[in-house]
Amino acid sequence: MDRFNLLPAEITSDILTRLPAESVLDCKLVSETWKNVIQHRSFSKLHTIRLLNHSATTYSTDFCKLSFLAFTDVGRLYYFDYIENHEIPNIDRIMRINLTSPFKYNVFVGSFNGLICLRGREERFCIYNPITKEYVILPQPKINFRQCKDRCIGFGYLPLTNEYKVVLMYKVPNFVEVMVYTLGNGSGWRNLGKFKIELGYAYAFEVHGIFANGDPHWIHRRRTIFLVFDLAGEKFRKHLARPPLTRGCSYSDFGVLGGFLFCAHRRYDSVSQKFICSKFWLYKQKNGNCEWSQNFTAICTAPLAFTKSGGIFSYSSSYLNSLKRLLGSNEQFVQIFSHKNSLVSLKDLGEEGSEIMQQSVKLEKRKRCD
Repeated sequence: MDRFNLLPAEITSDILTRLPAESVLDCKLVSETWKNVIQHRSFSKLHTIRLLNHSATTYSTDFCKLSFLAFTDVGRLYYFDYIENHEIPNIDRIMRINLTSPFKYNVFVGSFNGLICLRGREERFCIYNPITKEYVILPQPKINFRQCKDRCIGFGYLPLTNEYKVVLMYKVPNFVEVMVYTLGNGSGWRNLGKFKIELGYAYAFEVHGIFANGDPHWIHRRRTIFLVFDLAGEKFRKHLARPPLTRGCSYSDFGVLGGFLFCAHRRYDSVSQKFICSKFWLYKQKNGNCEWSQNFTAICTAPLAFTKSGGIFSYSSSYLNSLKRLLGSNEQFVQIFSHKNSLVSLKDLGEEGSEIMQQSVKLEKRKRCD
C-alpha cells in the first residue's frame, strides 16, 4: 500500500477514475492520500466523462452491464445491476436504498449521469445523487397552482454544455406557459413566456415527459401525437405524430431504447392474459432526417433497454426480464428508469445549497438466472 501512496497524484487519479462509483467510495477509506485525490474537484468530472464514454473498466470490457433504479408501490427504491456475459445473463446485485424523501408524496421524473429528479406536490423538485447522498431542493416556481391544473414536467441533460434542466409547462387560457430551471446557473426558475400550441383539440398531454433524441417529449392522452420541446434552444419543435397502428394492435406504448424514442404496438395475449409489446418503431435519423422506422419485432411486456446480444430487457410487475421474482409477494414495480451511478456533484455544478441526505443502503449480492 505504501508503494501506491508514492505514485504521483495524476497517475493515482487516472487509475481510480476508471473504477465504478461504488468502488471509488470504498477507496476513499483506504488512505488519506487516496481520499484527497478523490475529493479533488477535477476527479468527479473525469470520472463522469469516462462513465459517459464507456471507457475501459471491469464492467465494459468482458460483458455488458445495464443498471436501473426502481420505485415500488410501497415507496421503496431499489438499484439493480443486470450483467450479460458470454455464459448466463443474471441480476448481479440488488441494492435497496432507504430513501428519506423530503416530500411526503413524490414521483420519479428522470435520471441522468447519476442524478435523479423527484417531484413533490405543487411542483417542488429535488435533485438527488443516491450514491453520494447529495441533494438539493429547488425553489418553488411562482405560479398560481389553483389556476394551472394541466401541467407537464420534464428533466433532461445537454452534454455539449453540461447542463441539467427541469422543464415545467402549464396551460393558461389559449396558451402554454413554460418555465425552466438550469442547475447551477444561479437564475432560478426562468419564465420563457407564453407559447401558442396549434392543435385541433384541447391540450391534454401526459404529465411526465420522455427524454429521447436530446429533447423531452410529451404524448397526448389520446396517444396520437407528441409535443416536443427543444431543450437547447428552449422552444417548441414541430409536433410529432406516432406511427400508424398495425392490424391486431389496439394500444401503443412509448419510451426510450438506446437513446431513441420508441413506439411499441401492444396486443392482447390470450395465454398470459396480458397486453404485450410486439412491433417496435424507432424514431431516428435516416437520410439526414429523423423519421419513424419499423426496426424489429419482439415479444415483451414493458421494454427498458437493448441487451448486448440484441434482445430487449423488460420488466413486469415484480419481475425483470422474466427472471425469478425479485420483490416480495406484496410489492410491485411502479416506475423503473435506466440509471448509472456516478460521482456528479451538485455543488460542483453550482448548487451551493446542496446537502447530504441521511439514509441507509442495503447491498444484497444475488444471482438470478433465466
